[in-house]
Amino acid sequence: MDNIAALRDGATDGTLYRLTGEAILTFQTENRNQKYIQDESAAILIDDNAGEITTQYDLYDGITGLIGTLTTFAQMLQFVPDQDPGEASSAGNLVTPADMALDDLAPDHQAQLVRVSDVMIEPDGDTNFQEGTSYTLTDASGEGILRTAYPDLDYLGEPIPDEALNITAVTLQFGDQLQLVPRFLEDFEEMAAPTISVSPTTLSGFEYVEGEGPSMVQSFEVNASHLDPEEGGLTVSAGTYFEISMEETAGFGPSLDLVYEEGILEDATVYVRLQAGLDEGEYAGEVIISGGSADQATVSLSGAVVVPPELPYTQNFEAFQSMETLPAGWNVSDNTYGGDWGTGTSAGLRGNARYWAISIQQQPRSLPLSYG
Repeated sequence: MDNIAALRDGATDGTLYRLTGEAILTFQTENRNQKYIQDESAAILIDDNAGEITTQYDLYDGITGLIGTLTTFAQMLQFVPDQDPGEASSAGNLVTPADMALDDLAPDHQAQLVRVSDVMIEPDGDTNFQEGTSYTLTDASGEGILRTAYPDLDYLGEPIPDEALNITAVTLQFGDQLQLVPRFLEDFEEMAAPTISVSPTTLSGFEYVEGEGPSMVQSFEVNASHLDPEEGGLTVSAGTYFEISMEETAGFGPSLDLVYEEGILEDATVYVRLQAGLDEGEYAGEVIISGGSADQATVSLSGAVVVPPELPYTQNFEAFQSMETLPAGWNVSDNTYGGDWGTGTSAGLRGNARYWAISIQQQPRSLPLSYG
């Protein structure tokens, strides 16, 4: 037989079969020397009560050349080895559990490594896990069974979790019941909480001269993970005095939606500005990002609308040699100049409104400037 799917189609009449393809070990227990193996086609349980397999294997080893017969126990198909297949044919293989809902489990999944998400365990009166016990599982699709089927499971005696979990397990069938058997404590995974993060968390310096506006644009990044539901949108609200957009130069308004997929939003850029038409004064607000069952994230905002200076306006730039000596109230918008600030043609000085041509004492030159 080339693969496990073909092997599973064999007869349970004592026929001796050889599995020529490689199978990966996903779980083993001292109980009846049972081993769970699978390949890309299917999975099967090895029931080796006689101890025919004497080679010691590690989890995720590859095993090639298995020879044995097929039998069933309580509707669970089992492979009974006839001899030892020898050393592992590979090691450290990656086996990704099949993600599914409880309602999706079917006999075709026998012995397969699966993972169910956002499930609750009903303790049925127990505080800690007990050997040989069936516990009811529930998820959005319905109910299932967690079975502590083996005496050497390392979580026996451990507290039964009382929060929603992601659980990885091998699938065991007993009669009409499909049971999930977590292999070890690490198979119980706490669900990551839905999270929204922003960077930076504060934006300041939104300014313009009264009668002008809006202010210059600034931006922040939004990232989110483990959102619920997995497909949806986050709502971004800017409040009263500020406005936002997904574009740097257009589309500004009080709110917008960020669409996400598979519970994830990556590197979404939101642009912010202080809206036009405001009276002189200082303004504070915040952008609120909410949705996806996550705690909301906020970006604090502050800015001002200032009165224009009386004209003519004079500023002495004689001491301007570096950014540290830039006169108060002036801003640099182009710092690409690579020379000495005190010599040659310096970078432009720009605020958020009007421009004047000025002459710096000792070294006359024209600079685009604004104050505020």
